[in-house]
Amino acid sequence: MQITNNTHWCTRNIKTFIVRVAEKELLDAAWTEMLQVTVRYSRNVGVSGEAGYRSRYMILRLPHHCPDKVAFAKLIAHELAHCQGAHHRAMHNSLYDFSHPEWRKEWEWAEALELRRKPSPPTPPTGTDKDRVELAGSQALLKQWLTKLKMARNKAVKYRERVKYYEKKLSVVSTTQEAFNEDQVPRPDLQS
Repeated sequence: MQITNNTHWCTRNIKTFIVRVAEKELLDAAWTEMLQVTVRYSRNVGVSGEAGYRSRYMILRLPHHCPDKVAFAKLIAHELAHCQGAHHRAMHNSLYDFSHPEWRKEWEWAEALELRRKPSPPTPPTGTDKDRVELAGSQALLKQWLTKLKMARNKAVKYRERVKYYEKKLSVVSTTQEAFNEDQVPRPDLQS
């Protein structure tokens, strides 16, 4: 069962209502698992809903404050009946209809079910707590960058020494190369 809950009411509690009503109506568990239910707020203080005939989709609407649990259970049964193909004329004056005088007695077991608000998300740190978190993060980044700076200085010293070594080596080689080249150049005064 896929429930898209756009309210502050606990999704697990809503699912419990739907499953209990489906069990009471003797619906197949596999069929119930394929339901797609969207839960929204109603514009008034009561519960309402809609479902297509012979479909697996239904929309349930709950009020912001204190929903009537008995009416909610009956509404679920009413919408499940639509999903199975029942029209309003077939449900008229039955326990699926709010006009039936005995409907509250049929669904009064729902009063015992729990329908709570979702737990509120933890509040983000504010004021000094937020500043402490920022300070800890900044200190960690400063430590990383100081480590990188120290490594860079060490690398610079290492490569300065290497450059100095090779420059010295090349200057010795170039001076001996020049001396060698001078010995092989024929002198003009010796050619005759």
